[in-house]
Order: sequence, then C-alpha cells, then structure tokens
Amino acid sequence: MEEPDEVKKHAMDAAQTVRDMLHYELRLHREAGLTEGVTDGFSVWLPGAGVRMSEDFSALVGDRQFREFFIEPDSLIYESVDSSFLHVHSAAHRCMPGILDCRKLGAIEFGNDPNGPDLDTRIACGRMVQEKGLPLQMGSWNMPLEEGDVRKLVTSLDPRGLIVRLQ
Repeated sequence: MEEPDEVKKHAMDAAQTVRDMLHYELRLHREAGLTEGVTDGFSVWLPGAGVRMSEDFSALVGDRQFREFFIEPDSLIYESVDSSFLHVHSAAHRCMPGILDCRKLGAIEFGNDPNGPDLDTRIACGRMVQEKGLPLQMGSWNMPLEEGDVRKLVTSLDPRGLIVRLQ
C-alpha cells in the first residue's frame, strides 16, 4: 500500500505472464487435437480459447482496492480469450461491483466460505451477477446447506444461466 504504482506495475506484469502461459497451454491443446474449446477444474466447458481464473485474493481486500489493483490486470487476461469463467470466494462479496466492471468477463462461480457471509448476502451477490447478464454458478463447498436453504437459493435466483453445485 505504500507503493501503489509498483504494485500496479507488478500486477500487470503478472497478468501478462499468466496470459502468455495460458496461450502457450492453449497452443498445446490445439496441437494435441482439442480444437473446439477447453474445460476447467469445475467441469465447465469454455468455447474457443477459454480460461477459468481464480481471484482468491479478492476475499482479502475491499472494492476500492480491487478496482485500483485488479480490474486492469484481470481484464487484460479476459480480453485475450474467447470465453472466461471467474471463481471467487463468498468473502469477496464486497468486491463484486468492481469484479463486475472487469472487461470481457464471461461468467462467475461464487463459492462459499466458512466465515460467511450469510446466504442472503450470497444470494444478493448472485443477483448482482445475473443483473449484469452473466451466467452464474453458486457453490456450497464442504458446507452442506439445509433443505430450506437450498430451496431459498434456487427460488431466489433466475434459473437462466444458473448452475447450483452443492457438495
């Protein structure tokens, strides 16, 4: 925080490295015969040159910091591919307005964290994603939901473009 310009420079350098490695990996996929898209760790098909990004650090900062340090590097990566899918933890709910301002973001997987936020906050965040017109995957990782909570989750969100993945 004492040298924000240095942080921004290094964040952009890291994003360029990730972008370059992603495209190297995509070239290997194409050379191996996978020509129509890619899949990711959440079993989501990404058409064309696709990427699933994980923005776990967004759970540790606020929206102002996300906007200042992450929108440009993340957008650099999303703009370099045909389709993108972003994983974030529910603790990143504070950053969702900034996350949704990333350019060419394609979809969001919104997980949950043991320390919150509560289901209502997660649903409100999911609605923000849907209002932006993005597909949404709502997860419950290693934290079972009660039947009433599952019903509330699936009836509170638009089913179009929604995946609910409970484990």
